[in-house]
Order: sequence, then structure tokens, then C-alpha cells
Amino acid sequence: MRLAIRKRGLLLGLGIAATAAPSVIYVNMLFGPGARWAAMGVLVLALLLNGRLWRKIPGDGMYFRLALLGLTALSALWSSVPHLSGPKSTTYALTALAFASAGAAWAQHTRRRDLFAILWPLLALVMFAGIGGLRSGFGTVEMNADISLYRGLSANSNFLALMILTVAPLPLWRLAQRRIGRQRRLFWRAVVLILTVLVLMSLSRASLLSLTVLIAVFLLGRGLKRLAMAAATLGALLSLLWLYFPDRAEALTQRYLFKASAQTETLIASRAETWAATLEGACAGGMFGLGFGVSYGFDDYALSASASHYGREKTNSALALIEEVGLAGAVLFTGMLLLITRGAVLAARHARRRSDRVLMALLLGYLAALFTHAQFEAWLLSPGGAATPAFWTALGMTTALAKRIRTRLKPARLSPSVAGAIEAVRARFPQAAVRSNA
Repeated sequence: MRLAIRKRGLLLGLGIAATAAPSVIYVNMLFGPGARWAAMGVLVLALLLNGRLWRKIPGDGMYFRLALLGLTALSALWSSVPHLSGPKSTTYALTALAFASAGAAWAQHTRRRDLFAILWPLLALVMFAGIGGLRSGFGTVEMNADISLYRGLSANSNFLALMILTVAPLPLWRLAQRRIGRQRRLFWRAVVLILTVLVLMSLSRASLLSLTVLIAVFLLGRGLKRLAMAAATLGALLSLLWLYFPDRAEALTQRYLFKASAQTETLIASRAETWAATLEGACAGGMFGLGFGVSYGFDDYALSASASHYGREKTNSALALIEEVGLAGAVLFTGMLLLITRGAVLAARHARRRSDRVLMALLLGYLAALFTHAQFEAWLLSPGGAATPAFWTALGMTTALAKRIRTRLKPARLSPSVAGAIEAVRARFPQAAVRSNA
């Protein structure tokens, strides 16, 4: 039984890593775009054989989830580019169902401490892409005279940072274990240090913000006092930096907030134009949208295996959602997230074990961090998005684990026949019942 569970976890982990692999040089020679879909196809086949793809999708927000995926498929009926919306919505629905169902099955049957073990293949890919580019001229890109972006062996710096965000729960959860051993703790601390250095070198502001969200929710799960101490320490360090080293603080501000040396640069200068275009598309989306995958003003699409050459960059998943499936889709997506969050918070509040509360907080922080990042890179609506499988896997794990915890909190219910037999015995031997209660 344990071996079968580990096999399912390995298949799920390979599916998550295979989605990012085509954008890492050398690795893409073995795991190209075709391998990504092949890995998902094997996962879908395994779920079908186990009867877990179309049924047994547990957890809060299930009907909102299915309604949202159904709406994406139906949008092909009124889409201005139906030969794009039809195949893309079908692929996206299959991706979401497969990884959410696989994540739920993994959370139902694996041990708590191994929950994030499915991220091991992605961690190996991140380490290879991050460290492998240190001695290569390909690894660094000069943005301007003062700013260099580190991308390692990946496609770009933002992609490397997104992979680091996606794999971050693994070392955080390992370090949260009380009985981990000295050598393992040192190993995971080294992993955290390496990932921190790499994400700082990438200068990806979206990933830095998202990691802050993840760590804040994670610390909140470990106790409000711990979060307050971390916030106070960070605030004190920043205040001392500005007080005693103002020039250095100004340089860091320009580097990590503006990515430029010019004082006239605005904080969102690199996103202003694409956000404005996406907002215009969202306004045109109306109640039911323009069609899944459709970009406002673009109708010239030739059916092919990839839609990467079509449309425009959207850079904001919330606005892109309204543009493609309208306000109705946004309501369904919001309802799904709210119900999942409510169920997870209830499970965390009433969980008997501290580790369950911390784990639920980490999963909620993970979902919040990925959603935050998707507001700067609109990968969330793409079936081949680098973190799309991880998002739906985390969603499935969160709903299944919350249900698992809440089920344990409910008192056991006896069948009427058994309850009646017990009452008859108590009525026949009242003194024995009194002694047992004492």
C-alpha cells in the first residue's frame, strides 16, 4: 500500500516538474513540450483506472470548481475564436481536474510529514537551473547599466523566481518538523539559503511579494506571537538601515522596487501598459466573457498545438478571467476560493494537533502566494502555465486535508440498532451503567 502511494506521488511530482522543464536549457532536450503533456496523460490515465478523475473530488468549493470549468468549456459557443476556446478550455479543464484530484488523493493517503514530498523533482530542477547558470554567461542578463537580472539556466529571471516560489513549501514544512535530526535540519537550512540568494539575484518583485505572503501566513499558523516578532524584527532592521546607511538603503530601494537607477521610474512602469490593455479587455468581457483564451481585438488565430504566438500579454489573471469568461467566471472563481479558505480556516482553528494547524496555514499561504503572483504574470488560466499544476494540486490537497481533519473532529455516530441495544442494556442494568459513568 505504501509503495503504491509513493508511486502516485512520484507521478504527480513528475507532472508538476515536467510543466516547468521545457523552459530550462539542457533539461528541455529530454523533457520538451511533448513530455509535459505525456506526463499529464499518464497521470490522467492512472486517475481514470483508479476511478478518481471524474468522481471522488472532495472538499469545499467543489460545485463552484466544476461550474467554473464547465463555463470555460461552454464559452467556445459564443467565442469569437471558437477553434481556440474549445481545445484550450478542454485541456485546461482536464489539467485542473487531474492535478486537483491527484493532490486530493495524495493528501488523503500519505503521511502529513510527506505531504510536500511531491515537490522533490521540481526542487532538483530549480537547483540545477539556479546553480548551473552561475558559471555561464547565459545566466545573467544586463537590464541596464546598473541592474543585472539572474536567470540561471531558465528562460528568464521571473521564471526562475516563480519556480522557487512553487517549491518553497517543501523546505519550510521540513524545517517546521520537530523531530527532523541535526543533519537534515542543516541540509534544509542550506536549501533555504540557496533559494533565498537565487530569488534575490533574480530581482523578481512579484515573487518576492508572493514569498512574503507565503511566509506571513505560515508564521501566523505557527502563532500570532511568532508573526508579530518577525514583523517587528524586520521593521527594526529596515529602520536601522535607513537611519545609519541611507545611501545603501536608497540603492536597495531602487534595485528591488524600481529595478532602475532613474528616480523618475514608477513602481509599476513595466506593467502599466499591459495592465491597461488587460483592463480594456476585461471591460469588453461583460457577463460571460469573450471566450476562454481569447484576447480582445485579436481574431486571427490558426489552429495549432500551441497558442503562444496568439494574442497579447495579459499579466493579470483576475482581469484576464473577466475578459475570457466574464463576471460570471470571476464570481465562480471567487466563490471557490472563499469556500476553500473558510473550510481550511475552520479545520485549522479546531484541529487537535499543532502540526495540522501549521500545515493548513502553509497550504493556505501557498494558495494565496500563487494567486498573488498570478496578478503579475497571467499563467493561472494557461493549461501549460509553469505553476498551473502546482496551484490545482495545492487546491486539491487543501480541500482534502481540511475535510480529513474536520471528519476526525466529529463524534462517531452509531447506527440506530446498535444505539437501541446499548439503551436496552442500560435500562436492564442501571447500576452497571452508573458505575461505568463513574
